[in-house]
Amino acid sequence: MTLAALIPASIVLAAVVIPAARSFRSDLRAPANSFWLMAVIAVGWLCLAALTGGNNPLNALIFGVVMFLPLEVLALIAALLLNGFVTLRREGRSLTNLLSLLAGLGLIALTVFGVVALLTSQLSPWPMVATVLLVMLTGWTGFLFTSYLVYSFLYPRLWKRPKPDFVVVHGSGLVKGRVAKLLGSRIDEGIARWRAAGGDIPLILSGGKGPDEPRSEASAMAEYAAEKGVPASVLVLEDRSGTTRENLEFTKRIVVDRLGPDAAGIAVTSDYHVLRTAALARDVGIDVHVAPARTALYYRVNAFMREVVAMVNRNRVKHLAAAAIVCLPLPILIALSQLSGF
Repeated sequence: MTLAALIPASIVLAAVVIPAARSFRSDLRAPANSFWLMAVIAVGWLCLAALTGGNNPLNALIFGVVMFLPLEVLALIAALLLNGFVTLRREGRSLTNLLSLLAGLGLIALTVFGVVALLTSQLSPWPMVATVLLVMLTGWTGFLFTSYLVYSFLYPRLWKRPKPDFVVVHGSGLVKGRVAKLLGSRIDEGIARWRAAGGDIPLILSGGKGPDEPRSEASAMAEYAAEKGVPASVLVLEDRSGTTRENLEFTKRIVVDRLGPDAAGIAVTSDYHVLRTAALARDVGIDVHVAPARTALYYRVNAFMREVVAMVNRNRVKHLAAAAIVCLPLPILIALSQLSGF
């Protein structure tokens, strides 16, 4: 390590760490934190590689990942397909339940297309250009999923709120008018948070009546909570909402009326839903941090994919611009080289 290498590496690292720290300090719920975290990890690794001349354990790890990439892709395809079939069998057929299966089939199609493009590259270079573009887009999609996945695990472990002013549990669909397992896990986590806070604060149960439900989710949740020993005096029902945003908006009105505008609480939802709920809470302006309730792994995979799609859709223009900046230059350069005859 030399001073000549240390100074530029420190400058580059500081250029990423300082704005990342500001973003985290400003609001842990900000979706941008997911990408700042990955940027710090990536730049930190590059700086370490530059300072050590490549002689560090991280490089060995990266080399191993690259060496076994074909096997890793096959394993990922198998896992996605298996998860897709399990989800369809247990949850029924719907577009949202098809996501992991479609992702696995998409990777198979990309692999086959890439092999064909490679074999026919002497006849026409354009399939290879298309393959490079598809690989770049797939890699960028993987980066998005990884960013959100890492931060969805980290975010609930970063905030501390030992004495909240209230706890709110977000509803999900009822089964024949009763609390299902998914919703039950949310209520159980909410009750645990409420008891940890002393059991003397409002426990808000948020969920309206769906078109195929005989009663509101909030009323079923209140019945479930009462069976768990929660006194009716602390239960507050928000029974008008139909979306997560409405959960938060209507809860904010209740909290402001009962506790004042400075009240700070904890919102409970399923683990796969934490980041989007936190982002929506930030949008709505309610002071809550979001706690996760555990769900089955097979369900979490498919549901998290759906959540990432929703998170991307929240800022689709920015995401499209970033994807274009990252994914288009290399295919364009290859295409231009073909057109110019090189």
